[in-house]
Amino acid sequence: MNTRKRVLVTGARAPVALHLCRLMSQAGFEVYATDCISYPLTKVSNSIKNSSLLLHPRKIRKVL
Repeated sequence: MNTRKRVLVTGARAPVALHLCRLMSQAGFEVYATDCISYPLTKVSNSIKNSSLLLHPRKIRKVL
């Protein structure tokens, strides 16, 4: 059974998000990151388990 806590960091393009990912990973969290750009700064970091792409809020309004 996996007892590690998971955390999702949004706004993964920002340098502060990368710093938060590193800190949380060192603290024992399983870190996931997401942003609405295809290649955020945190995507290549060893401190995150996975990175995902979200739709940009303006594009969501067009879909609805």
